[in-house]
Amino acid sequence: MSKMRVPPHLATHVTSPEDRDAARKPSPTPACADAAGGVVHASDAAFGPPRFGFATVPTRAISMALQMDPFPRLVTACAPPGYGKTVMLSAVYDELTARGYTCLWLTLDDRDSDLSTLLHRLCASMVHAGIEGVPEIAAAGARFPDRGALADVVLALLANPRTATALFIDNLGFCRDPALESFLQRLVFHPQPQLHLLLSSTRDVPLDLARAKLEVGALELRPAH
Repeated sequence: MSKMRVPPHLATHVTSPEDRDAARKPSPTPACADAAGGVVHASDAAFGPPRFGFATVPTRAISMALQMDPFPRLVTACAPPGYGKTVMLSAVYDELTARGYTCLWLTLDDRDSDLSTLLHRLCASMVHAGIEGVPEIAAAGARFPDRGALADVVLALLANPRTATALFIDNLGFCRDPALESFLQRLVFHPQPQLHLLLSSTRDVPLDLARAKLEVGALELRPAH
C-alpha cells in the first residue's frame, strides 16, 4: 500500500496512534445500549465507513483486491498508521455495496479490547443491515452473558447469508482478546463461500494466513503494496 498523507484538517481529530489512518475519528462520544444489551458507540450511528474530504486515488492494493475473481474470502491489510488502510477498505466497501453485497462495517478503538464488545457491536450492525434472526437471538443472548454462545449465534447467522456478505473490521489490532483468534478462524474457514472478511490492523492479524491462502484464496496486503 502506498503511504498516504492525511489532510491536516482531518488529522486534528485523531485521538489515538492506532486509528490515525481512520482520519475522521471524533472525540470520544457517549455509548448507548444496542438490541443485544451491549454497547454501541455513538460514532457508529451510520454503520458504515468514514467519509473523507478528498477523492480516493486508486492504489495497487485497491486494484489487486477488486480485480480478483472470485473476490477473496479474506483480505488483510497490515501496516503502520498513516498507510491508508481505512481509505482502502472504504473504497472496497463502496464497490462491493455497488455489486449488491450486504456490507457490515466496524471501526474499533481502545474501548474494544475484548471479544464480547466486538460481538455486541457486530450484532448491532447486523440488526441495522436487516439480517433476519439477529434481534430475537441477540436479545436472548443478553440474558445469558456467555460470549461463546453469542459467538456461536453470530457465526451461524453470518455463515448462512441470503446474499454475498462482507464484514469489514477496521483497526482490528485494538482487540487483544486471546479468544479473537478462534472466532476469526471459524469465520474464515467456514464452508460458506458467500461470506467475506476484510480486516485492517497495525499488528499482525491472529490468523493462519498460510492456510487461508491455500484454502480460501486469502489476499494479504503489506506496506509494499
